[in-house]
This record gives sequence, C-alpha cells and structure tokens, in this order.
Amino acid sequence: MPHRTYCPLTHLRQMGVKVEFIENLPEQGLYYHDERRAEIRLGMPPDKERSVLAHEAAHAELGHVWTDIWCVNAKMERTANAMAGRRLIDYHEMIRLQRAGLDEKAIGERLGVARVILRAYLWLSSPAWQLAA
Repeated sequence: MPHRTYCPLTHLRQMGVKVEFIENLPEQGLYYHDERRAEIRLGMPPDKERSVLAHEAAHAELGHVWTDIWCVNAKMERTANAMAGRRLIDYHEMIRLQRAGLDEKAIGERLGVARVILRAYLWLSSPAWQLAA
C-alpha cells in the first residue's frame, strides 16, 4: 500500500514552483531552478506521475541546479530519488513486502512508486555496513 499522506503537487505549489503538464515531453519531468518551474510529461499513469512530481519537488527543495559535470548531476538525481522515496514509501510496508519474498518490481508496484525511486530509497535505508560490502 502506498504512503498516501504526501501530495507532491501540493508540496511543489507551496514552495512556489509552477508546474506545467506538457504532452510529448522527452523526459518524464524537468526542474528549472532559476525559473522555479517544473515540467511534467502529460499522460503518465498516476503512480508514475506522483513519483516524478515527488522527485522534482526534491530537486526544488534541495535547490538543485543542473551542471555540466556528470557525477554532480548523477548525485543530485540519486538524492532526489531517495528523498522522493522517503516521502512516498511506508517503510514498514516495504519491509513487510520484502519479508514476504516479493521482488523489487512487485514491491514498487505494491507501494505505488517508480522502481528508480524504490532503488534509491533502499540504498538510503540500508545500513552503512551493507553499502560498504
């Protein structure tokens, strides 16, 4: 069951970010820091759209600005995904699904989040000794 108390669209609007839904947007979502504006691809399934909105809200909240340095951008993307996961995923439900033996794809579907967000959240919630191994 998805963690439904967080509304990323409301969060974006509360931060003063203008959200535009655009047909055929090449990316699922984009955040423009200087303009305080997010573009979201129109027509995604509701869970995917919610995941993308939460990801873009994390970029806005963290003040991310795109650079020409790949590793900096990759770090910002992972951080935005992990923060989106913290807001969208019920930790106890995720643990229950893991213990039930569901694979990553099934867990993401049951939690109602994109796999990339689940993966970043799993990375974020792993103990340091597991990350170092």
